[in-house]
Amino acid sequence: MEEKKQLKTENEDGKERVTKKDTSPQGNSWKVILISCLINIVITLFILHVYVEKRIPNIAVVDLSGYLVGLRNLYLQGKINQEEAKRKLDEAIAIIQNEGKNKIILSAEVVLGKNNKVKMVQLPQLPQEAYQFDLKKALQELRLQSQNEKAREK
Repeated sequence: MEEKKQLKTENEDGKERVTKKDTSPQGNSWKVILISCLINIVITLFILHVYVEKRIPNIAVVDLSGYLVGLRNLYLQGKINQEEAKRKLDEAIAIIQNEGKNKIILSAEVVLGKNNKVKMVQLPQLPQEAYQFDLKKALQELRLQSQNEKAREK
């Protein structure tokens, strides 16, 4: 509510005149509004930041099937042994589990298109030859290995 004080003053002709003086803080009201808006903006931005960081799940994509194909190819080519393949697979699983603590991990096969908001989980690098695989050649090598093992058994 507005407060007004009555002041009595005398005019030149000696008559008493009553004036009302405004004592409300309206002169500073724009400062109060500005400070209130700034506080509101800071609090709103803080709440939105916390909400985005803690509540909204982030999505990450992993190409696990491609990685497994690469491991299989290296194993069949004889470039890595079973223990190395298992170690590399365990590393990949550890990376996926570590990423999964604060993200939703999807397989690359279910994600269509590219989106810069979706992070690609980087698995340990495999040599380029892991993805250049000749299946016929690998099957022939496996047949030869199995024939050699049978010959040794006899």
